[in-house]
Amino acid sequence: MSVPPIILHHFDQSPFSEKIRLIFGLKNIAWTSVRISRIMPRPDLMPLTGGYRRTPVMQIGADIYCDTQCIMRELERRFPEPSLLPRGYEGIAWGSAMWTDRPFFQNTLACTKSSSPAFAMSTPI
Repeated sequence: MSVPPIILHHFDQSPFSEKIRLIFGLKNIAWTSVRISRIMPRPDLMPLTGGYRRTPVMQIGADIYCDTQCIMRELERRFPEPSLLPRGYEGIAWGSAMWTDRPFFQNTLACTKSSSPAFAMSTPI
């Protein structure tokens, strides 16, 4: 039985997609790319994910993995070596990854937008 290819549905500018692409490289995993639109609608992706709107999305055969954390866990399960997680400190590594993906990234994005000249010019005084 042949192993189905790993397909990453993503767009180039996504920092979350970049994280998964880096993991593919670190683990020397062969994968295929399907580039999707950065903005909605995504008519080819939405039926595949059941309406999930974020990127990236990883597909292995009929299995669909949404969310960077879910994708990372599946890649670590299927390809345990080299490990992304320091032995004995797996919980800290997952917690740090969750923190950088959610509150840290969102707050950084908010700071970046609020300090951009285009944002400042469009904000009423």
